[in-house]
Amino acid sequence: MKKRVISTLLTFVMALSLLPAALAQEETVPEAAALPSEPISQSPFDDVAPNAWYHDAVLCVYDRGIMNGTKKNTLFSPETTMSRAMLMTVLARYDGVDTTGGNTWFVKGQGWAVQSGVSNGVLPDAEVTREQLVTMLWRYVGQPKSEESLAGFPDADHASRYSQTALQWAVEVGILTGKKNGLLEPKSSASRAEVAAVLMRFCELGLERPQEPETEPAE
Repeated sequence: MKKRVISTLLTFVMALSLLPAALAQEETVPEAAALPSEPISQSPFDDVAPNAWYHDAVLCVYDRGIMNGTKKNTLFSPETTMSRAMLMTVLARYDGVDTTGGNTWFVKGQGWAVQSGVSNGVLPDAEVTREQLVTMLWRYVGQPKSEESLAGFPDADHASRYSQTALQWAVEVGILTGKKNGLLEPKSSASRAEVAAVLMRFCELGLERPQEPETEPAE
């Protein structure tokens, strides 16, 4: 009897020691949030102040149901770096895809990104860079041509070759601007606040994915 009690107590103590880790893992997983019934004017997140430069952008993406919160949807974590998995999921939501379910929280967004040609879907846990962010958006809208000059950015030559036209297009349509130091910083990681700001501009322009051309039925 005594051994059974001791065994039970040990099991209980071990379960308690694992609880914080389990909660931490749960909090880092983006959760599906119900869309607000009416447009909101005040952030529902504890870490988004009314005077924050990204306040309106956060409201925009949350209002549209394309970006949710973290930590049980109480925080937005604006300074946290956006991952490639998060971005693929966000863009899938923007395209009207239900991203809930699946064996991982991002699997549906990842599958959509590959199928639609927005991303190759690799390295989902890697931080997304500013040039990767605009490249995915550029692919989403059909890879439009652009003759915009990047000469005004001293570090434009730091951009990867694959992202050159995407960056030109992003600057041309106004969804990407330079940082406070006047640099483009194409290889810098994009924070959730930065992504929200870019997506707000993207939404305001009403940019959409080109419709697939209709094919004639086979005779």
